[in-house]
Amino acid sequence: MFFLICALALLDCCPLPAVEPPAFLTAIANSPGVSRPCRWDCVLMVFRRHLRSGMVLSQLARVLNSPTWLRPDEVCDWTNVAGGFFIPVDITPGDTTFSIRLFPELGPEMGVIYLRVSGKITRDELVQVLRGGEPEAAVGSIVREVFPDTPQRLPQSHRSGIGGPLPLPATITTGQTNRQ
Repeated sequence: MFFLICALALLDCCPLPAVEPPAFLTAIANSPGVSRPCRWDCVLMVFRRHLRSGMVLSQLARVLNSPTWLRPDEVCDWTNVAGGFFIPVDITPGDTTFSIRLFPELGPEMGVIYLRVSGKITRDELVQVLRGGEPEAAVGSIVREVFPDTPQRLPQSHRSGIGGPLPLPATITTGQTNRQ
């Protein structure tokens, strides 16, 4: 376990493009025998290091490799939510915007992954695609924005041993502005 933690810490602090295969991180993230905080770190690293705007949703699903951590009840469709809420991705006509909470049992400050995709798809269709299925409505949907929104600081009890939450690079999103 010590070597796993060291390897993850090295991957996260490395400013170079990802050289590790995403399967390395997804195998850890999908393993119920690994602590949830460590799995959480791996999911965030997959999104930060291997997923980009412009990918087809089925490509994103292949990278995630049948995510066991993905719970349908933790996926929220923001497309038709009335104003008054700030989320760090755009809600635009013709697209669907989702958030995915990771391991909510670790506490509300664990962060969320935001995802905006082309076209109108339902939460259930998104979950089905990310788990490896191909519902007709989601075929060809393109990831327009990916934004892992992580807290600035985790309570000590939630840290995985590799330094707490991951800083967000400016390169994770594309579009008019970079969000940090």
